Amino acid sequence: MSALSAIREGFVGLGYAADSIRHGYRYGDVLAEGARDLRIDLAAFVSTPTSYRSAAFGVIEGAQPEAVELARKHRSLGAPYLFVVSGDAASLWTYDEEGQPVRDGEVATGSLEPFFREHGQDWTPDAIRRAKRARSPGREAQGSLFDGLFQNQIAHVTRTRLDSMVSQALAQFGEPRDTLTRPLYRSLFRLLAAKVLADRGHEAAAGWRGADVTDVLNGISRHYGLGTHSGVILEADRLTRSWQVIAGGFSLANVSADDLAFVYENTFVTAKTRADFATHSTPAVVAEHVVGAIDFDRFDLRELKVYEPFCGASPLLLAAMGRVRDLLPVAIGERERHDVLVRTLSGDDADPFAVEVSRLSLILGDWPNGNGWDVREADLLEAGRLDGRLLGADVVLCNPPFEAFGSQGKARYPQMAANGKTKGAAVLARIVAARPSALGIVMPRTLLQGSTFEGVRRAIEKAYGTIKTVSLPDKVFLAAGLETSLLVAQDPRIPGGGAGTRIVSEVVRDADRKRYLTTGAVSARRATFREPDEEAAGELWVRSLEELWQHLRGSARLGDVASIHRGLEWRGNQTLAISHDPRPGYVPGLGNIAGSLHQFAVGRRTYLNVEAGKVRRALAHPWERPKVIVNAVRHGRGRWPLAAAVDRNGLRCSQQFFGVWPHDAADLEPIGAVLNGPLANAHMIDGSSMKGLRVDALASVPLPHDLASLRGIGAAVDAYAEEVAGMVFQDPATVGRLTERLHAIDRVVLRAYALPTRLEDELLDFFVGHEGERTVQHPASHWWATEIPAEAEGVSAEEAAFLRLLDGADAGRADSSGRRLAGLLARLDALVGDMDIDLDAPIEDDLA
Repeated sequence: MSALSAIREGFVGLGYAADSIRHGYRYGDVLAEGARDLRIDLAAFVSTPTSYRSAAFGVIEGAQPEAVELARKHRSLGAPYLFVVSGDAASLWTYDEEGQPVRDGEVATGSLEPFFREHGQDWTPDAIRRAKRARSPGREAQGSLFDGLFQNQIAHVTRTRLDSMVSQALAQFGEPRDTLTRPLYRSLFRLLAAKVLADRGHEAAAGWRGADVTDVLNGISRHYGLGTHSGVILEADRLTRSWQVIAGGFSLANVSADDLAFVYENTFVTAKTRADFATHSTPAVVAEHVVGAIDFDRFDLRELKVYEPFCGASPLLLAAMGRVRDLLPVAIGERERHDVLVRTLSGDDADPFAVEVSRLSLILGDWPNGNGWDVREADLLEAGRLDGRLLGADVVLCNPPFEAFGSQGKARYPQMAANGKTKGAAVLARIVAARPSALGIVMPRTLLQGSTFEGVRRAIEKAYGTIKTVSLPDKVFLAAGLETSLLVAQDPRIPGGGAGTRIVSEVVRDADRKRYLTTGAVSARRATFREPDEEAAGELWVRSLEELWQHLRGSARLGDVASIHRGLEWRGNQTLAISHDPRPGYVPGLGNIAGSLHQFAVGRRTYLNVEAGKVRRALAHPWERPKVIVNAVRHGRGRWPLAAAVDRNGLRCSQQFFGVWPHDAADLEPIGAVLNGPLANAHMIDGSSMKGLRVDALASVPLPHDLASLRGIGAAVDAYAEEVAGMVFQDPATVGRLTERLHAIDRVVLRAYALPTRLEDELLDFFVGHEGERTVQHPASHWWATEIPAEAEGVSAEEAAFLRLLDGADAGRADSSGRRLAGLLARLDALVGDMDIDLDAPIEDDLA
């Protein structure tokens, strides 16, 4: 038996289906310049259709001295492993995170059978699927040097090249994309599907490369039963040039179906389409994140129904298709697998082009089978349409339109608009009311916290026993600039059942956006369990300092002792309402956030238009009265979002600020000090988005148990604010004095909360490493991270060094827990000394 035959038998023994093992497999080298095609002697895939996502093994015959170059050459295959066979030996290669070849072993060709048995657990289709998924932090690779992160690099390059190729094809039309007709876009996408068919060598596509473009379009339409659309023949000349660009581009034989969905949502969807159909693309990593959080193993695949309303190009259905396919028996036939998938997956969209792209994406995702997919053109906001399609759905996956209904929308969809202020809120309310076994939703960040979705969050908590929420930063979605969240709920509650609710929250920080899009790795993960007898509060977001906020749950809130309002908004151009110079009809105030407000000090002032008829809202609030001014737009993206200052000069403020009017004027300085302190800033980090700050989040800031105890802080606040306002030169002495005054205010405020030491330490540790983010007018370190003198509080130099090491702090520094432990050790040492106990003596001697 030849080495290739022996390796093929090894694949079969591991559970690879016969149609997933290909001889002489040809594919496009996306990592090389130009349109180079490659051929590999043998390739095994975890499932069909074949693509870099499903590739498991490559096998090539070649000289061993060239093995590393052969492994590098065939990286685009996407297989975690490559055998290079030479004579009576075969070397095994894998790839690191950067896609560089790593030698992973060698075997004599006569010993391949025991070699496969030895690696059986790590090389089965299921094991390869797990290995190919990008590793998240803390998860170690199991039994392999392979790093799944490299798969995402192939996806990124593939999509970049697809976008470039389609953009060149669109450029052949010679006019802006927004002016092109929908039939042209649909024709171009069909040509893309035709190229996939041709590059994969399908018999139906024989001769298409040099054929007349109308013949190609008619051929692909007949093959997939897509029907015809008007306007194509008149555009034959331009379509011919576009087909030449596509046909001559790099091979699409090895691309994945979700790559084509990406092209639709990134390249084909125009600004007008987004406006008309509220289209916002769902990146594959987000779709896989949602689907991956659902336990599909619990379902009977013969009965499972997965539905995606507002499906677009069906990215969520494609991710679900991959998950269901993974669960089907490896030996299942193509036709039977197709029947299961078609019966399982369905979707709807109002955009007819999106419906066609969805069907084509599902067709190509289930290669080489044909059509039959239940994806319909439907306006799901019409009365009863969504409810009817939700009937019988076990899993509902949805990225609904985010937009508000507006007056026209309310008039057109009165029944749906009654379910929520926005289309997304209304849709989610109907989905939850249908009580599917599991739901996975993509929504704006306000879903997790905020009054808009409070009712539906309560309903979700009452309905499901396992809930996952994910906070994503902005710019994850190509066209939706707002911050996004994911919600997955499953394990439906049995009425009257006693089980509690497990809530898991994941966050992707702004700094980790690129890593998430590339690897799927989250920045942090937190979990809590809510007992069944607790009232469903709709708190589905597990905050960074959850135990601290639970401790303060019974505390008074800022909204209990003060009125809070956002600043002025104007009709028309907002910038015209702000002037740097005095003008008739304008009064002194704060316009733009930059440079206007610091902690405890008002900065640059401008003049705001207060003419009747020009101001749309907030003019009637008592701006002339003493108040605390707080920024409504975050100061940066760090952990010090707030700056607050007392104003007794009657300043008006734009909508970039809040006005806070205490019910008792004696609380002005205490409230300002609280809002500038670490606890309020941490609370706003956990309660608002990365862009704006919400009124309800500010109103819910916990207050010390006795706010009146802080009324004596006014003198310290005024002294600090006065010196900051008059500061000209930042000499070390002035900076040191100001920093110490700021630290003293922080200490007094934090002491008023009377927190347990452990919770106070957790709060203060939350800010370590974020010193420069505080909005003050001078450099300021953290008072809980200052140097420990060698002999301070009875601590020797050796003990201080040990405490720094214990705390993991920088040399010469330690946090508050270290300082407290130092004091405790000193007191313990003094106590032992007073008791005159010999610690070196045997214990029984002391007892005697």
